[in-house]
Amino acid sequence: MNSFQRPIALFVTLLFFIPTAVPLGNAQIMTHSIKPDFEFQLTNETVVNINVYTGKPTVIDWAASWCTICKANQRAMNALYEDYKSVVNFVSISYGNSRDTLSDVLSMKGTYEWDFGLDINNIAKTYQVTNGYVWVLDETLTLVQAFNYTTITSSQLQNALNPLLGITGSVEENPSENIDLLHNPLFISFIAIISLSAVTVVILRLKN
Repeated sequence: MNSFQRPIALFVTLLFFIPTAVPLGNAQIMTHSIKPDFEFQLTNETVVNINVYTGKPTVIDWAASWCTICKANQRAMNALYEDYKSVVNFVSISYGNSRDTLSDVLSMKGTYEWDFGLDINNIAKTYQVTNGYVWVLDETLTLVQAFNYTTITSSQLQNALNPLLGITGSVEENPSENIDLLHNPLFISFIAIISLSAVTVVILRLKN
């Protein structure tokens, strides 16, 4: 491969590694009725059953420490946490094939106050979930809504939880969440592509 072809090949190769995601506010909602039953390991190394959260609606964030979508979803959860923590359980679980360690999960938890854990038995495979999935379960831990591999907003999560809490009326979408470009994976990918294109053009011009 000559020096003229190298920048083109590099550009095409990098495109395959740029992450993409559904934009904020475009969550795909699916309704289910399964009642999951599994164990996972908390960051303090205690193994618990998901049933310990019975009695309150529960949000389960299937995550990975390296997942950009998950970080956005955790910010959405955190926006509600203070107001909902007494009536809703929030849980983030690094899914079975994430290759995360407990140390990675602890780093992902950061200053968030809810439970974080590791899917030690790869139960994610059984339930066909992966990073970027968010479950909303009722007080019996029956799955009622699932946001599948998408970036959710706190307003969407609030509208999923409120009926389970007997709160009527819908919450209007917060426009500021939809224009959070610095945390939007799709926008970041777009900027990366533009940057790589510009670099390639510069290299080709210098070559000529």
